[in-house]
Amino acid sequence: MATQQHNFPEIESTLERGLSDMSAYYLENHLRPNPGKTQICSFHLKNREAKRELDVTWDGIKLENYQHPVYLGVTLDRTLSYKAHIQKTRAKVSTRNSLLRQLTNSKWVGSPKYTAYIGTSLVLLHRRICLPSMEQIVPCTAVITKAERTKQANDNRHSLHEHSAAQKRLSSRSSFLDTTEVLGTTQTDARITEWQNQWNSLGNQTTQWMERGITPDKCLTTVHDQPWPVWKTLNRLRVGEGRCKVSMKKWKITTSGACVCGESQTMEHIMRCSQAPQCTGDDLAEPNAAALTCANHWKDVI
Repeated sequence: MATQQHNFPEIESTLERGLSDMSAYYLENHLRPNPGKTQICSFHLKNREAKRELDVTWDGIKLENYQHPVYLGVTLDRTLSYKAHIQKTRAKVSTRNSLLRQLTNSKWVGSPKYTAYIGTSLVLLHRRICLPSMEQIVPCTAVITKAERTKQANDNRHSLHEHSAAQKRLSSRSSFLDTTEVLGTTQTDARITEWQNQWNSLGNQTTQWMERGITPDKCLTTVHDQPWPVWKTLNRLRVGEGRCKVSMKKWKITTSGACVCGESQTMEHIMRCSQAPQCTGDDLAEPNAAALTCANHWKDVI
């Protein structure tokens, strides 16, 4: 049941009249109302009335006021800013990422493909909800938001076609129509441009990855069917981060940073160690047989 009025007393009286009609319907159809499990909430931008609760009773029982109701999987708040939903989703993603961190450092993971699915499924599930609000969290959502703005401007079947943004009541509230631009290209081209912008913003790290042959791509490499320890070691060699002796000494896990060959064991040294199979950045970029042989050798070490 929903109603819209200019003040709280009118809302309360309207809701109570509606509930009274529902009580009569329940009685006629031999049903029993349950006010104890019925919740109410209000949506408004009056910060002065932020703590105001609706005083509504049903069959003599006061209904519970709930600040963050969930409707169709979306957690709502008083101003419909989706802040509560974003925080809830962020906590879910953080929990899942913590589990993935533990799995990726073990030998229990079955396939890199399924690991990628697990890592992105929750974000992809929520990215089409509250698009303008989640634009800063999921960069590719900005493209989806602009695509929706393009539909609003060009498609007469859109529910907001030819709709003008209402005047802002608060400086912190911006309309979707005012903050989003219309796409000038296809969604695919715009998404690639967004990825390239994010990639270029990394600066020196981008240059180092490019030298190793690592480029932005949403697809897994051709050797993703390798066993998980090999796949994990291969990617650690590609990005230059792993459990080498120098890092282990820095983390105070070991006392020596020397390799079996006597030199300092860094991630760069591992690829050219004289006591193990060697490979280069170009080998890791493909990756070819030399890179796989090197990864197989170091899979239980780094």
